Amino acid sequence: MHDKALDTADLRILAHLQSHAKASNHELAEVAFLSHSQCHRRVKRLEELNIIRGYTTQIDPQALGLEITIFVNVSLDAHGPNPAQRFSDAIKNVPEVI
Repeated sequence: MHDKALDTADLRILAHLQSHAKASNHELAEVAFLSHSQCHRRVKRLEELNIIRGYTTQIDPQALGLEITIFVNVSLDAHGPNPAQRFSDAIKNVPEVI
């Protein structure tokens, strides 16, 4: 087990943030039944413990006209030093590759 003890308020904050990453401290405090200052301290603690590792925004690809998702399997021959790293470096700045 870990030493990052979480109580009901922490779990409520985390559950709400999973589906509402842009939730305000006011909104989180209401969900967790805490004062605004207590909630702020809880969120900061969860961040410091790396339980909350970041906040994200999900974008609807269809709303941007990106209606096709393609999965590709790539096989590499072992030519030269570290071909997998060279391939990864070659495609990391291609915006269409996720």
